[in-house]
Amino acid sequence: MTIDRKVYVKKHLAALAITLIVFTIGIMIGLQVSDSRISAITNTARLQRVQFESLQLQYAFLNTAQNTSCTAFTTALDQNVYALENARTKLESYIEDAKDEEEFIIAKREYMITELRYWLLAQQAKKVCEKESVSVLFFYERNQLCEDCNTQGIILTYLKEKFKEKLLVFSLDADLEDPMIDLVKNNYNITEIPSIVVEEKVFVGFTTKEFLEKEICKNFKASMQECQE
Repeated sequence: MTIDRKVYVKKHLAALAITLIVFTIGIMIGLQVSDSRISAITNTARLQRVQFESLQLQYAFLNTAQNTSCTAFTTALDQNVYALENARTKLESYIEDAKDEEEFIIAKREYMITELRYWLLAQQAKKVCEKESVSVLFFYERNQLCEDCNTQGIILTYLKEKFKEKLLVFSLDADLEDPMIDLVKNNYNITEIPSIVVEEKVFVGFTTKEFLEKEICKNFKASMQECQE
């Protein structure tokens, strides 16, 4: 009986040791994955800052140069806004999976601030560049806080693919604590999520694809083929 009991205890100790090893390895892998994700996000944010500074210089040059085409500038602006939105989507999924959100939230604030910088630059560029485009601000909250936000985001993605560089979409997490986001929310009196600002016109609550498409088309001076489809 004593021998059997010793064997029994040894088996349980061995099982416990294996469990602890597997658990420890799991934590280490999880930490490495989180570190690599944070590193990737940080590098992307750094690249976006450099890209933004480059666009600022291009805009300054366009302001001083005569007979200069805006095509390269507007194309670069659209590409950077699109890349930033894709990076933001990845960041949202990382936050959903993360056990410690703090570092990801700081990175997210950087992304939101960069989005607002691009939005302001796009507004300024319209004064210099004749190429038509419509800017949209999309105020959302994470899925568990806003059931309609995901559907609204899908609609905006569809419209972005339809209008391409003629439509610039800037997504802002209304639940994120940041003074600049609060300032923009207060400026447009955003009291309900989701909300959309098409140029300076505010639409509170969920907005259908058909209605939103008509509002976007109203902001083009010339007749657009995309608005006839």
